Amino acid sequence: MRILHFSDFHLDGNHIADSTSVLDYMMEALAEISNEHKIDLVLFSGDMLVQGGLGFNHDLKQGFEKFHEVVIAPLMKSLGLPESRFIFTPGNHDIDRNVDNKRFETNVESEAQTLKGIVELVKADDVESFTHRIDVFKTFENEYYSQFTDLSYKYGRFTSTFEMDIDGISVGIASLNTVWRCGQDDAHKIALGLNQITEQSKPLEGKQLRIALTHYPISFLKEVERVDVTRKCAENFDLLFCGHSHRGYTNFQAPYKDEVFFEINASGTLAGNIYEGHVGYKNSFQIIDCEPRIKYVVQTYWQPNYQKFELDRCEFPDGKNEKFIPDAAGILKLYEAQQAELANKKKELLKLSIEPFERLQDFMNRPGNALMESAFVSCDSIEKIMDELCNGSGNCRLMALSGMGKTRMIIETFKQKEGVFYSNAADCLRGLVSLLKNVHPSVVIVDNCNSALMYEAEKIMNEVGSQARLVTIYNVLTPEEKATGGKLYELDYSSTEEIVDKMIEASNIPQHEQQIAQVIKDRSGCIPYMAILLVKAYRTRGSLEIENQDSVLSAILKGDKDLGEQTIDALRAISLFDPLGKDNVVGDEYEYVTHSYMIHHIKQQQNVVDTEFKDVVRDYENRQLLEHEGSCIRVRPRPLAEWLTESWLEKHGNFAEVIENINKQEDELKRRLFRALSNRIKQMTNSKFAPQIFDALNNPQTGSFHDERIAFSKAGSQLFLSMGVVSPVMVAKNLNSLLQSKSINWLREVLDSDARRNLVWALENICRHEVAFKDAAKCLARLAIAENEDVANNATGQFVQLFHLYLSGTKANFKQRISLLQELRNDDSYLPLILKAIDNAFNTGPFYRSNTCGLDENDDDYIPNGQDIDFYWRDCSIILKAILEEKNDLLPKIKKLFAHHVGELARIGAKKFLFDVLDFIGEKCHYDWIEARNALSQYLARWFDGTEELRMEYQAMLDKFAPKNFYDKLSAFVKDNHCKIGEDYLAYAKKMEERLMPLAQEFLNDKIYETEDFLKLLADKQLYNNWFIKDLAVLSKDNPIISDIFLAMSKAVLSFSKEYAENFIPNYISFIGENNVVNEFIQNMESAGYCRLSASIFGVLDKNERPYLIHLIQGYQNGKYDDDSILQYLRRYNYESIDDVFAIFAELKEGGVNEKAVNYPFLLDHTFLINKEDIKKFNHLEEYKEILLAFDFKDSPRFLNRQVVSHVSDLLEFTEDKDLAFRFHQRIIQVLSSLDYVDNPFDDIYFTLLPKYQDVILDDLLMHLASSNLLLAYHMTLFLNLGSGMGSGSGPLFKCDYNKLKDACYKYPEHLPARLAQLCPVYEFSSGGRKNSFSDFFLWLCDNFGDQQNMLDEFSSNMGTFSWCGIDGFSDFIAQQLPCIKPLLTHKNPTVRRWAEKQLDYVKSEVIREKGNEAYEKMIRG
Repeated sequence: MRILHFSDFHLDGNHIADSTSVLDYMMEALAEISNEHKIDLVLFSGDMLVQGGLGFNHDLKQGFEKFHEVVIAPLMKSLGLPESRFIFTPGNHDIDRNVDNKRFETNVESEAQTLKGIVELVKADDVESFTHRIDVFKTFENEYYSQFTDLSYKYGRFTSTFEMDIDGISVGIASLNTVWRCGQDDAHKIALGLNQITEQSKPLEGKQLRIALTHYPISFLKEVERVDVTRKCAENFDLLFCGHSHRGYTNFQAPYKDEVFFEINASGTLAGNIYEGHVGYKNSFQIIDCEPRIKYVVQTYWQPNYQKFELDRCEFPDGKNEKFIPDAAGILKLYEAQQAELANKKKELLKLSIEPFERLQDFMNRPGNALMESAFVSCDSIEKIMDELCNGSGNCRLMALSGMGKTRMIIETFKQKEGVFYSNAADCLRGLVSLLKNVHPSVVIVDNCNSALMYEAEKIMNEVGSQARLVTIYNVLTPEEKATGGKLYELDYSSTEEIVDKMIEASNIPQHEQQIAQVIKDRSGCIPYMAILLVKAYRTRGSLEIENQDSVLSAILKGDKDLGEQTIDALRAISLFDPLGKDNVVGDEYEYVTHSYMIHHIKQQQNVVDTEFKDVVRDYENRQLLEHEGSCIRVRPRPLAEWLTESWLEKHGNFAEVIENINKQEDELKRRLFRALSNRIKQMTNSKFAPQIFDALNNPQTGSFHDERIAFSKAGSQLFLSMGVVSPVMVAKNLNSLLQSKSINWLREVLDSDARRNLVWALENICRHEVAFKDAAKCLARLAIAENEDVANNATGQFVQLFHLYLSGTKANFKQRISLLQELRNDDSYLPLILKAIDNAFNTGPFYRSNTCGLDENDDDYIPNGQDIDFYWRDCSIILKAILEEKNDLLPKIKKLFAHHVGELARIGAKKFLFDVLDFIGEKCHYDWIEARNALSQYLARWFDGTEELRMEYQAMLDKFAPKNFYDKLSAFVKDNHCKIGEDYLAYAKKMEERLMPLAQEFLNDKIYETEDFLKLLADKQLYNNWFIKDLAVLSKDNPIISDIFLAMSKAVLSFSKEYAENFIPNYISFIGENNVVNEFIQNMESAGYCRLSASIFGVLDKNERPYLIHLIQGYQNGKYDDDSILQYLRRYNYESIDDVFAIFAELKEGGVNEKAVNYPFLLDHTFLINKEDIKKFNHLEEYKEILLAFDFKDSPRFLNRQVVSHVSDLLEFTEDKDLAFRFHQRIIQVLSSLDYVDNPFDDIYFTLLPKYQDVILDDLLMHLASSNLLLAYHMTLFLNLGSGMGSGSGPLFKCDYNKLKDACYKYPEHLPARLAQLCPVYEFSSGGRKNSFSDFFLWLCDNFGDQQNMLDEFSSNMGTFSWCGIDGFSDFIAQQLPCIKPLLTHKNPTVRRWAEKQLDYVKSEVIREKGNEAYEKMIRG
């Protein structure tokens, strides 16, 4: 038997033609299908219409009749089937949701919360009174099927049944009504009623094929009846057809061990889906071939290309989804698998623990949620962001100041979306993993989320593999906080200005009082929350009293009661500092403010002032206008704080007096107060009054800040960084005037270093502004020529950065920069700085910008175009040429400067400019400019990528700079002919020898050895000219000219210092060999006292018997030769094998040569080259061990001590030498017991010794650790390296057998338990790295040696020795100790209990203290 199944046609009366088009394509496909095998039955699983009869004036009857006309009649006719074979069921679009009395909905829904309650509703006598929504459909159904005589039809308000015989197969169909509870919240109301199956499907009993037809899949039903409905379907039906989900799927359901049914879901066939792109939602219908009790074959036809229906072969190559009805064993297996899946789901639900996350809708609907009190007001820019947030993908971050409406905006964006979860808790990460793993949210929102929390959340989501989007919200607008891997959305004042306008408009302020509306807008700072507060204050008071700004301030702050002047004064004083330390270690800030009349200006006794401040802090915290976090307070939101500060500045004005007074305070208090004051000042860029006030304060003629006592002091200079943000032009003028009044020497020698640093940072910031650029840059220049800092971002570094092409740190254009350089040229002291600036101007990249003053990274620098750069370079070259015309002595410096840019300028194609400058400088130096010549040569050899004509132009320029002397010619030749990557080196060396032979011949022919060039060759430290030296030796060895060369060599050497020992002469003699001329030269050098040169020559000449070494050692013994001479010999000697090394070491040792300066460094350097794997086969191994063991660590260089230990460690690691292990361990004890080592060379050796060699050294080690006095130095030096050290884990000692450690404690009970308590692991850790408990070894010590107070004290010391880094805060790190301590509060030993109580109190106090510090740092940095 063959069945056609389709669903969700959604006939729209306004688009009938679209629907008939879909049906035509469908019938065209069915005609071909019917040719293969006729269709016997058509099943339609609901949604004939769309939205309750859209297009039919919501006249359902008219819509159903039209569906019959448009769909049923033509379809059945085309299939050659009677219309009685078209069986349908109601869908959620086929009902009228509005006809039922909504007042009854809540009561009905409350009864439909249990399985029994749903059944009772279906059976209720008055069921029709609350199910009118299905009346029209059921009437149409009854009228439609009652007319047929070839069908046994039984009408039911819920279940209707159909009986028929198809080709000898008895078929029973039950149309189950799943839409009788459809309403406004279908996701939670869909119900069936179990009795629809148990009591109304009797006619299906005994049928060969039993079919259930329903609209909603079982998975859409209320959870309380899903399981039971599934079971009853298995008992009563073979097949279940459904629709609605538009996904299309098939699967067997086995809710019993011996019952199964086949569920088939249709994707939907609707006009609106013709152009659906998603594969899972394309229009389709299904053909099902049924062999009752044997198998079902499902073929799906879809519209892949929007027109014809084709067989879907995506999953099955032949398009046939063949499902055999499982036998008893198959049903059992399916049952077990599905039950296991169900059990797992329930288990996960039970374990679900996602707090503090909650569904966004639940958070939004919390009773008393202040965020939702006001109507949401939006604007175009906000809507755009919300649209991107809602429809975008990937993580994103929304940032704005407090009160800008970030959280409300997010709520409105996502409130209609499912799977959105929200948290604003600082510890939300504890619920994130569970949320991601068990709930699988679509969006995770974290409010009040700093960057550390965001990165950790992203890390967790990546680790979990979640596809959810992370949306974070934060109000600290720093570059660090803005950094995000996703999309950053930032609300600024312009974004919310329209919102504030709408809020004010909605407040219905009378037309004649529109002046107040403008004041509210101005004072709100375009922050919605501030606007709400202002409007609320206006409504409460009836007027803002705008005669002056103080009355406006009073109106916003006083609420429903009068506000005294003292209260305003207190608030003004607090607002000056962002934040103000209030409690604990920073409470002295609050004390200072409350006791400083010049700040609070309250003319009362101190006790009255104290009470006023106390009341203000309490009241305004409660009103959320003062934020109190940790130990600090601040006025919030920011516009209100700035407003109060403006009021203070305008009323009291004399800021300099406050600065001077703060400057007299104790250093730490002064530092914090200035930092908080600076924070406030630099936030006032949007203030109308602050720039005017700070302009006046910084006026060079009349301003009180035109005072070197402020500007050049450590504390006062901090303020210029902040004021420069608000008043850049006048601050620059002020500083320029002050700096120009001071001498260069004073600025270099007297100016406070911290003040200098603050001023440089301030000027770096001010230079951003083109209107302030000239004065600010002149200040930097002044400090630069008085430079005394060696950091990269000193005044010099910041000044020259301004002349970069890109990332210059300024918006000033190139003309402004050139104008500045031209002005500075009037003072010769600036010339070196000008050259540095031009040097930076010629730089073509890469570029980077220093940002030490906290610049906004998004604040763009001036960006030039190509023509701008051409003119800029031209102008720079004009200045450079002018300087050179006036100061010819600067020619060498300018040559060196410009040579660095030759290659890069050539590479970017700046030929015209480059050639112009090269010719100008070249003429000045007669083209004797080897650096420029080498740069051009390298460009042509390595980087040139142009035409042959262009190459010839560059070659012509290169030829102008041809070397003018032999040394430069040789140097250029070697550099031009470097060995290329991949080139065979031996072949290259041979080629170089051949090509350098003419230069060697020229050297002899032109008697270069008699010129200055020979001196350069002899003194050269860098040029690799060995091939030339070899050629020279070949030509001169048997030539009488050799005597002239050595004579010239002798004269040249005598012009050098006695330490001379460069390569040329020893290399030349190595190729010449011994002869009379060489011997005479050596004697002359020795006689003249050139011992290092002589020793170098000895090294290249010495043979197997090493007579020269013997001679050298004899000279060393009588004081003629020193350590460096011996080292020169050792560097030159030709070692044939490692045997030579040990033989020479023995000779040196016997000759009394310095072991630490010469012998051991020499030996260790050579043995270092031995492959570690070859140590075991090393034929000098025993000798080597004895040499290392004999080393005297006393007064040895640090590096040498560590080198010896490292070599011993290698031997121990790559051998199994127990004897060496024990002896070196004894050597360590001997050394550390007698010496006081600040720098311990043995800090790593025990990681090699233990546990590998514990059998031979552990007992001895423990015995020494247990010693009382003699070896205390040994213990104190190594305790960090044997045990937990600066961490809390296991050191090498505790990698050993614990039983041996415990036995030793019993053997040496007086001292060893305490020593091991100081060394043992502190904690046992969880897999996540958190502390679970104290270590097992310490707990064993408590159980066995708990009476020893010193043991517990040493463990306390161990606990306190650690290092830490992290993002969770130090307080959290310390707090992890608490659960470790608590179990010991009930320990059997009273000494342990008392220790635990003391530790618990201490750790708790530390946690509190650190939390306060963290809160303070958070506020001050925010």
